[in-house]
Amino acid sequence: MPTANRGLRSWFVDVSLFVGRPYPTKLRALGVAFKGGNNAEFHNHNDLGSFVVAINGKLLLTDPGSEEYTSRTFSDHRYDSNLLNSYGHSVPIVAGALQHTGAVAQATAVQTSFDDEQDVVTYDLRSAYDVKDLKKLERTFLFCRCGLGHLMVSDDVQFLQPQSFGTALITTAQWWQVDSDCLIISNGEEVLQVEVQVEGSEFEIASERIEEEVRTEEHPIRIGINLTAPIECAVIKIIVKPA
Repeated sequence: MPTANRGLRSWFVDVSLFVGRPYPTKLRALGVAFKGGNNAEFHNHNDLGSFVVAINGKLLLTDPGSEEYTSRTFSDHRYDSNLLNSYGHSVPIVAGALQHTGAVAQATAVQTSFDDEQDVVTYDLRSAYDVKDLKKLERTFLFCRCGLGHLMVSDDVQFLQPQSFGTALITTAQWWQVDSDCLIISNGEEVLQVEVQVEGSEFEIASERIEEEVRTEEHPIRIGINLTAPIECAVIKIIVKPA
């Protein structure tokens, strides 16, 4: 059972799953969800630290969901699927590595802070990646309800020696890049603005359609936010708000 006020949030301690809601009187405000847990869950996807964002009840940053079931889905090649492995989720790629499977891969909540104006959760994601040079990987979610609300997702990464790093957004909506550090995502009715801030490196944005047998009307799009050179330490912040 959640251990915080169900009106504004639900925090499921056993699986480190957060659902954040806007003030009931706010129209066109943000709602969010993000998850920890481990990669040995029932019908598992390798998705530790992934998140979704809705505006006015419409998901614009989403989870790709399950693929159409085939023999591969329940075989040793299950995680060849870019819907089930971490490539198809809004999580980092670390030194070229995706998240690995199993109970040892955990997103441990190392900080939580909940109040009416904002909620903060920080996950330690190191164990989700089999990267020996990974010294630190913490993902912090800050969900603010002021105004129409905003979500900040901050990745703080440190390596023992320079390695590549990037993260991603997943959407089935339309999107376009309006500046080097700003994206617009829209379903034709609702609009999100996404600002990217990076400390420690230059970055580039590139998109790819996830070519798997999906259950949705549209194939999900992976919007990659990738550092352009190997780094020893960096911070990537993604700020999502109604446009």
